[in-house]
Amino acid sequence: MKFITSTHLKQWADTKECQSLLPELMRRLICASVKQLNRLSFPSGDAVHMPGWDGIVSCQEPIDLVPEGESLWECGVNKDIQTKANNDITKRAANPLGHIKSDSTFVFVTPREWAGADTWVLANQTGWKKLVVYTAVELEAWIEKCPAVGLWLAGKLNVLNAGGYQLPDVFWMQWASGDKHTLPYQIVTAGRSQAIDCVLKACFNPSVLEIQALTQSEAVAFVLASIATCSGADKLLAKTIVVTDKNTFDDLVSHYENLIIITTFRDNMSYALSRNHTVICAVTPEDQVSTAEKLPRVEREGFVKAIEDCGFDSVQARKIATDTARDVNVLRRRMKIDKLKPEWANSDGILALLPIILLGQWNENVPGDLELVEKLSGKTYSDYAKILQGFRLMSDSPIAHVGTVWRLKSPMDTMSYASVYLTDGDLAKLKEICALLIADDDPDAEEKLILDEWRMWQFKQRFSSNVKKGTYQSLILLSLISDESENRNVWVDGLVRELLNGWSLQRFLSNRMYFTLLAEVSPEAFLEFLEEIGKDIYDVVFTPQKSSVGLTGWNIYYTEILFALEMLAWDEDYIYRATSLLLRFSTYKNESNYANKPANSLAEIFRFQWPQTFAKFENRIEVLTSLSASFKSQICELCFRILDGLGSRTFSQTQFYKWRHFSDLSSPKYVSVPVDNLEAVTKLLLNCTTFSEDDICKLLKLSTNKWMSCCRTDILDAITERKIFFVKVKW
Repeated sequence: MKFITSTHLKQWADTKECQSLLPELMRRLICASVKQLNRLSFPSGDAVHMPGWDGIVSCQEPIDLVPEGESLWECGVNKDIQTKANNDITKRAANPLGHIKSDSTFVFVTPREWAGADTWVLANQTGWKKLVVYTAVELEAWIEKCPAVGLWLAGKLNVLNAGGYQLPDVFWMQWASGDKHTLPYQIVTAGRSQAIDCVLKACFNPSVLEIQALTQSEAVAFVLASIATCSGADKLLAKTIVVTDKNTFDDLVSHYENLIIITTFRDNMSYALSRNHTVICAVTPEDQVSTAEKLPRVEREGFVKAIEDCGFDSVQARKIATDTARDVNVLRRRMKIDKLKPEWANSDGILALLPIILLGQWNENVPGDLELVEKLSGKTYSDYAKILQGFRLMSDSPIAHVGTVWRLKSPMDTMSYASVYLTDGDLAKLKEICALLIADDDPDAEEKLILDEWRMWQFKQRFSSNVKKGTYQSLILLSLISDESENRNVWVDGLVRELLNGWSLQRFLSNRMYFTLLAEVSPEAFLEFLEEIGKDIYDVVFTPQKSSVGLTGWNIYYTEILFALEMLAWDEDYIYRATSLLLRFSTYKNESNYANKPANSLAEIFRFQWPQTFAKFENRIEVLTSLSASFKSQICELCFRILDGLGSRTFSQTQFYKWRHFSDLSSPKYVSVPVDNLEAVTKLLLNCTTFSEDDICKLLKLSTNKWMSCCRTDILDAITERKIFFVKVKW
């Protein structure tokens, strides 16, 4: 199997790039031919113009035609070969640059044919340990012994014939690079040190190793990343080839020795072992290879760091890691690196997976969940579980089975393929299921509210929290992914309005843990729900009850409302309504020691530095000003907190959307405070304050804050203007 001939080399010698690539060719050939190098220096590319030897090598074994020990290399692409060779050996004989000639082999390399090479060697070898010349003929023979190097050069020369093989760097670039992002090696190696050790052990000792990942391409990428990041990577990569064709594999095994062959098929590898090859087979769970080294899930922090290295903000990176379930195959699709549909993403596959696509997840220990699966699948649960098991073992499976819970690995990824296949009939079933889930009241909800003793409560609801969270999440994704022409977001809004209509206190308490999901499904419908709900429910929910049990000593039932409103307040379109509701809830007396209070949520949303909203300051101050007539005392207190918090470097991150506004998600950034903004908040504060004794004390204290120097005069003038009202005070 010959990839490069002397004719290729001679033609290459006439090109401009030959001068910069010839040293790299020699370095690759040396790495592929020697087990242990003491020294290897072969500058290539722009570095070929540096003074000194073109190459310096030291090893304790022969390198093809070069004996063991030190060898000093010169490369030339000139058409007048003999003149170039004479100039080089004359210059180096006069000044070997610190090397001892009698202990060193002089090697001259040319990619051209040179009939006078032998005569030249005899005439010039005096004083050197040995004199060796590589012409196109010798290079052709050497390259033939190193197929990985031959493949590399064939690619550079554009003479690579189609075949079932790839070089490591070519495979990695095609696998890891997209239009905007290139994945680093860490994306597949983080937290997999044991498997890396297995790969490297196999590379240094001829053997057969199976590596199991979710897809064959991930397994191959992992092996290449393991080799590329080890010490001595150049040497190993120089003899590594990725092979996907059986005939190509047989040819390589028969013609060469000591290769590292990464394959995507399994066969009898005895002959390959007899030829001293290492064969690493990429397998998947579908292959059911009991002896395979199974890759564990990529370690979280390493996965996040790798995504950050692609140019994402740290907060975005963590969100992506969560959304993709740390599955690099899903990540590649999300980053538009892998543009091919997975095997299951066709009409038949989507139809079979419809129950888990719509439900998102379920718990096998809860009978009601299984009834929903049977309703959607039209099969008994045991029969449908067998279908799921087949998909679970599939390469690049979209589902996972952990304990008693079946779930989608990446709901966004799956829904992006499934949404186009969903019919009106499917949506009707989904609507019916949502109605069942929202009506699944906890019969003990109101008793839990008033009982002042610790009790183990029995789970009496029909459906699990798993299936409720999964289904509501599917609604979110359906509204975000669907084409505008389908109006599914309008359908989803209408569905949520129906689901939230006419709630009792029992239903409110039974469903409060899903408020952030429902708010993200339809922000408009959820805000309408909170705005229209009865005062009788809020009077109960926002009046904390002192309890003799619990870590805080209080029973709190409004936290989920705050989380939902904090989330909606990030959106400029909803900050007014969210703020209005939070101010309304702030009117309830709350003496609990609980950190989650409406006033605290407002303080974080409207703070100067790191405001927890995307709304600009002008919009924020307009919201507060327009609401000040209805909530004067609450806004007065909020302005005090905003101004008093100037300079604080600590803040609390509020609730953020799980799926919406992903492109806006970023790590908190410090925002400087313009004087105009300080003056605007101070003006609002002075308009809302009653100038009570407490207010004046707080204003005086605020005026001494170094951050308030620009507004100090305004505060003191406002107090002075009202001194006439303090008749008992001497001014």
